[in-house]
Amino acid sequence: DLSKDANSGKAVNEENTKNWYIIPFLKALGYDRRDISAEEPIQYKGDKRLDLYISVDGTPVMLVECKKRGININDPKVVKQLSGYFYEKVAKDNVELAVLTNGDDYIFFTDSVKPNVMDEEPYFSIRLLEMKYGEITELLNRYSKEEITSLDFIEDVKEQKIRRESKSIAEGLVNGKIPNYLIQSVADRV
Repeated sequence: DLSKDANSGKAVNEENTKNWYIIPFLKALGYDRRDISAEEPIQYKGDKRLDLYISVDGTPVMLVECKKRGININDPKVVKQLSGYFYEKVAKDNVELAVLTNGDDYIFFTDSVKPNVMDEEPYFSIRLLEMKYGEITELLNRYSKEEITSLDFIEDVKEQKIRRESKSIAEGLVNGKIPNYLIQSVADRV
């Protein structure tokens, strides 16, 4: 039951999720309170507030929209809300990374398809509880405070796509189900 935190018995709402799960994760990435602005004003569709706005040495690097644990963050309405926030912040501050999370699931967006417009599909997603130690370490290194300003998001998008396709191919070969796009690609070249 995600309606209460197992350790405290307190209700899990968006604010508690942000404070109990998301901010500690950001701290594990090396960000401290000076890097994290809460409730950043947004003019998108009225007077709204972005949950967390992350900066490194005064340079904005990431916006984070938080939802309470158990909420489906792949809901198109939730993604559209983040897209509006992204559009405003990329135009104003040149931010390239938008993250949507419920404290367990994290989905990462950028503007790899059309500049200054958040992609409709995330380029990377994780479920912390399902990650292996090495994957968590890699994630902590890639999106850490020390590395985020030098990360080339377009290259990261390409790398994540190659990883997903490679995993799909490997799983297909193990299961005896070769992905259709691979079969078609080979057939087109023969």
